Amino acid sequence: MLIDTHCHIQFKPLINEVDQVIARAKSANVKKMIIVGCDIETTKKAIEISEKNEGIFAAVGLHPQDSRKLTGQMWEEFKKMANHEKVVAIGETGLDYFKEYSPKDVQIRIFKQHIELAKELELTRNLTFVPDFSDNYEVLRALDVFVNPSMREGLGLTVLQAMACGVPTVCAASGGIHSFVIDGETGLMVPQRNPDAIATALVRLIEDKEFSNKLVERFDMMKNKLTNDEIEGAIEALQFKNV
Repeated sequence: MLIDTHCHIQFKPLINEVDQVIARAKSANVKKMIIVGCDIETTKKAIEISEKNEGIFAAVGLHPQDSRKLTGQMWEEFKKMANHEKVVAIGETGLDYFKEYSPKDVQIRIFKQHIELAKELELTRNLTFVPDFSDNYEVLRALDVFVNPSMREGLGLTVLQAMACGVPTVCAASGGIHSFVIDGETGLMVPQRNPDAIATALVRLIEDKEFSNKLVERFDMMKNKLTNDEIEGAIEALQFKNV
């Protein structure tokens, strides 16, 4: 069974055939879906669809690009919706500096509000991180575990960023990440398309802190031994490998 943890079937044109979209997903073994809201209206629509369909859930949140638009009244409405029985996550949320429709300091403040709400209601979060990466490192350092389930990966820079921040990592076996995620040594590598393996690896990292710390320490040792020439050579090799 597969779970789509981040979809927007409440947007056009999918909303015009939402029943067919859900049916096609289930026929492809995607048995559960989380519809992620980006504002008040798309969150309401996500909840409405979830109420009508078994295995469909919703996430409540405001996209970081619209952080400047958030009012106290809107936030109270978000909090009320977050208590709905079919809401299982908080998001969209995160940091998006690509076009910077909202100032960085406002995005950070609203992001923290989302995190506090997720903690209060014991809900997970759906995050968005868009360059620049200057604030992402601070957020990454606060994580307990980093997961990269990607089936196609080039250099795996997001994985490297998390590992450089001292976060134990679980990755699906793909692309160039084999060069630095050494299973059981610097991280955990699992087969692609295997959610059970990811879940098992996550539980191990969360419950066995000593093992998690050793993975981080070993990566630090490997990282510190590399020269600039070795790093450049590895990047060049990975680029050719993934062409």
